[in-house]
Amino acid sequence: MVEISRSEFEEIIQEYDCAVNDVEFSTYDTFYLNLKIFLKLLNENNFFAHIINSSLPQGNFDQWYIEAKKTVKGMVGSGNLEWPLIKEQRLSMQKSLLESLADKKEDIPNFCSKFMYAGSKLDDCVSKFNEQIFSPFARDLKRLIEKKIPIKTQENYSVEENRMTLKEKIENHPVIWVLGLLIIGFIAGFNSYKVILEITGQTTISKEKLELLSSQQAVTKIDSKLNESIGKEITELTDLHNIRLTQLQTRLLEEEKQATNHANIEIFQKKHEGAALRIRGSIKQENESFRNHLMVLKDLQTK
Repeated sequence: MVEISRSEFEEIIQEYDCAVNDVEFSTYDTFYLNLKIFLKLLNENNFFAHIINSSLPQGNFDQWYIEAKKTVKGMVGSGNLEWPLIKEQRLSMQKSLLESLADKKEDIPNFCSKFMYAGSKLDDCVSKFNEQIFSPFARDLKRLIEKKIPIKTQENYSVEENRMTLKEKIENHPVIWVLGLLIIGFIAGFNSYKVILEITGQTTISKEKLELLSSQQAVTKIDSKLNESIGKEITELTDLHNIRLTQLQTRLLEEEKQATNHANIEIFQKKHEGAALRIRGSIKQENESFRNHLMVLKDLQTK
């Protein structure tokens, strides 16, 4: 797998958490749709799909489920689910169960009547299932994902930067590279300067113009363009930060509202409290990341 940055990793995990929360807060009417969206994320995200396919063994779910249904006695919820003790095997079976439910091969009320008593309300069946099966599955799978996704270290960033072609470096930082190449040209002599101009797609100039470019006025002009470019990056970074922060704060308000809504059953209130706590952590990470990036850009601007 290709290594990703810390910010990219956090975005992937945040998307995972949102999909998990949607399933955990589902009613009976919304459960199947939210479950399908969650499974679609696991199957179509390159990182999730690779980790799942390479780490989870292919078990015989159909035979396992047939054996599980044989344990059902006369009482509601009397069946016993013998999950594999090895985590990867257990996750594989649980994922297969979720896929079976999403495909409507099995229904939540029927499943609960066999293996867990949740009362007569359909929403309570969903809540019981999420509490005993889905939430533990989502938690354990997240730990596996966090362990397996490769994150770039500072050393990796340096190696990757060194591997960039000259063309890529010039395209990504045109002002800085032109300035650097001009300085090299002044040191190496006029002939080298002409070669540098050819590399950058420019034309040769007279000695008088060359002397003019080496003056303080030319350097000041280049510095002005560099500061202008950094200023635009700061503006774009700030706008993107404000959008993300607004989205997180809006979601936080909704989760806190639901957590204090006494019309919700206690288990839903606790889940909303947990979601609000995770969102506060995401807000903190977003603010820290923004401050760090802003500090680097402003430091370049002052130089």
